[in-house]
Amino acid sequence: MRRKANHVRWLLCVVFLLGAVRTAAAGGVIYVDASAAGGNDGSSWIDAFSDLQDAIAVALTGDEIRVAQGIYTPTQDPLDREATFQLKDGVSIIGGYAGLAGMYPDFRHTKFFTTILSGDIDHNDDNVDPNNKEGNSRNVMMFSGEDNVAILEGVTIRGGYSDGTGIHGDSGAGGGLYCYHGCSPRLIDCIFTDNYAGGGGAVYISASHPVFTYCVWKDNYAGSGTVYIRSASHPVFTNCLFENNIAEYNGGVINVSRSAYLISLNHCVFRQNSAGRRGGAISTDIMGEVRMVNCLFVANTAGYSGGAISCSGHNDGTGRSLFNLMNCTFYGNTSPTFANPPTNTLKQPDGSRVYWSDSVITNCVFYNSIAREVSEIPFSEIPVSFEFGRSEPLIITCIYEKQPGLDGAIPATPDPQFVDPYGADGTLGTDDDNFRLAPSSPAIDSGTNETEPPLPAMDLDGNPRILNDIVDLGAYEFTGVNSVDDTHHNIINNFFERTGK
Repeated sequence: MRRKANHVRWLLCVVFLLGAVRTAAAGGVIYVDASAAGGNDGSSWIDAFSDLQDAIAVALTGDEIRVAQGIYTPTQDPLDREATFQLKDGVSIIGGYAGLAGMYPDFRHTKFFTTILSGDIDHNDDNVDPNNKEGNSRNVMMFSGEDNVAILEGVTIRGGYSDGTGIHGDSGAGGGLYCYHGCSPRLIDCIFTDNYAGGGGAVYISASHPVFTYCVWKDNYAGSGTVYIRSASHPVFTNCLFENNIAEYNGGVINVSRSAYLISLNHCVFRQNSAGRRGGAISTDIMGEVRMVNCLFVANTAGYSGGAISCSGHNDGTGRSLFNLMNCTFYGNTSPTFANPPTNTLKQPDGSRVYWSDSVITNCVFYNSIAREVSEIPFSEIPVSFEFGRSEPLIITCIYEKQPGLDGAIPATPDPQFVDPYGADGTLGTDDDNFRLAPSSPAIDSGTNETEPPLPAMDLDGNPRILNDIVDLGAYEFTGVNSVDDTHHNIINNFFERTGK
């Protein structure tokens, strides 16, 4: 018995030592709570810093800054519009804690304990005056090359207003987040809302490689691109929602300009976004590759072309772009007009414009296009949702419908038979829409498993991507008759369940 007791004590000592080593390696914890009134040294919730900037100033590599619910601005000076939250290399900022206002300060749930990083330094955003944001911070948060592995998790970034010359000579860029000079931050469970800039209303990415996971962009406004990407960047977006973002010109959600690296969008939803010109959701002008897998595009609009996507490359010796779509679903994306300009391109109202680009489109579904005005059509066959100009796309096992008003121009394939695209409220692009496949859908087991890159392991719902040996078409894999009624198991409605910890 004594030997057993000694053995237990020895194991407990080992566990304690391993825990101590892990804690030391992970760095310290710094606490921030806007309501704290103790020593304000960040050592505990009672003595938490009340200003997030104070915590960032003392943080070292490996430290974790825990931020309680509340609103935090980059400065207390209402005139200092250049003030911004700038992370340090190896430092994590984690929001969503109950803090002193809760019974258990360490309890964390980002839905109920919202941590807001706000650009409203003059505290007047609730005013009805539409110009009240002109005094806000130009960039709420910034990452630079020195912040190479910084982490931001569980916060809402709002109220950035980037105008004027901007930082580093970029005119009005990145109202919510400015990311530049080789940094590779990770952003998890973050929300970008109510931000503005001429380029990148919410996020501006230049020569950087950020990774966004379970993030939401909603109600942002920009000249071009809620997210603006340029200069050899390689961002990755996974399980993200983009909703009701507006661009005056191109790219309601994402605008890419001459970015030579891979841009990856995996398991993302784009709905009710708009652009005044091209690409209601995405507009690209690059020499690299855009890769989209298991994405859903619904009710996006563009004023000129590419209701969902406008993809362009170059014929000036710098190279064509590669546009790779795999297992994506497009529904109800529109452009009010489309015409045949001198460049001999074809504008299609639902979906995409592809010009000087090499495109591979595999296992996708394009349906319910809406055309309000039709001009001369120079091509005999083209899938709905795309404009192809000087391009030779490779289209593999896709469903697309006949374009209204273009008799004989576009081959019609069967109705994909979604469960309920408009949902109970009868409105397209809302939470109750259901784009899963009905049991009789011709999209079931109709795809190809031979893809490059290989098929992902999961579909948009997080279910296995291949059942019955052959992949289905579109963003969702059919899992059985009962699965069609499960309208709550998806990226949109599960977002806050995912963020509650």
